[in-house]
Amino acid sequence: MNVADAMNNVAVATMSTAIFDPAHSCCERNVFLVCCREKDALMPFELDQFLPYRLSVAAAQVSRRFAERYAAEAGLTIPEWRVLAHLDGSGPVSVRDITARVNLDKSVVSRAATRLEAAGYLSRSGHDRDQRLVALELTATGRALMDRLGRIAEAYQAELLAELGEDAPAFRRALLRLAGPGD
Repeated sequence: MNVADAMNNVAVATMSTAIFDPAHSCCERNVFLVCCREKDALMPFELDQFLPYRLSVAAAQVSRRFAERYAAEAGLTIPEWRVLAHLDGSGPVSVRDITARVNLDKSVVSRAATRLEAAGYLSRSGHDRDQRLVALELTATGRALMDRLGRIAEAYQAELLAELGEDAPAFRRALLRLAGPGD
């Protein structure tokens, strides 16, 4: 056996024993037989394994499934639902306050509020603390709508929790760690 063959045998043996871990899931997919736990290993980036991406996809799917329900009930868009839901829990607030809470741009919240006002679900008035701002508030019709939509939301959440099963409490704790309690 020449030196090159001997070195090749050592390299193959090293790759197959020292840094390849068949019990580790990344190694099963890795054509280079290099475990991601190896300090200098180069793993190809896998978008489907990237947690921020998976969270975004899951959030969009869950939101879309719920949006179908309130759209069928009241013809609302996602921004309209978020504005109504925030107003239902907060009382009169400004567009700026809603924007900070519901993770939407101010222009999106403003357009949603205009549509909701035209539909009779909310009213605008002067803001108590800052006269430059306008306060938004649910009307009686808006509160009645939120009573119906609240029951739909509670039923949907119960379905999601049932889908998660025994993992639901751990999932909630993980979300709180990632997003914080007020978000």
